[in-house]
Parts: sequence; structure tokens; C-alpha cells
Amino acid sequence: MTTDEGRVHVDFGSAEIEVSQDGTLRTGMPLHDFAHDDTVEVVVDHDSGTLTVESDTVSYTFRRPGG
Repeated sequence: MTTDEGRVHVDFGSAEIEVSQDGTLRTGMPLHDFAHDDTVEVVVDHDSGTLTVESDTVSYTFRRPGG
């Protein structure tokens, strides 16, 4: 995990996530990318290895490679 002014970036090797202070979330993995502005809520579940984004218009779950 790295932090920069206004953002957190986590690199899993074959996948990555980045959350910015302005509410922008980006994820990337082979054959799949996701980006969303105005993210309202981010829920991290360490036991299941997931990160879920919740807003009025979207619900998206990122699963850590390898569980």
C-alpha cells in the first residue's frame, strides 16, 4: 500500500485499487477495470478479502486475488 497526497493505492500484483480523497475509486485487473466518481461509502471486509463501493447509483465489490 502506498499513500500520496489525497489518495491510497493498493497493488496486489495482478490487480490494484486506488481511492482518492475526492471520492474517485479505480480498480484494475486483467480483462476488468472499474472507475467511479463520487463514491459515498467504501466497506472493507478483511475476512472475505473484499472491498465494496456503495452509492446511490452503483454497488460494486472488488475481490482480492487469491481470496
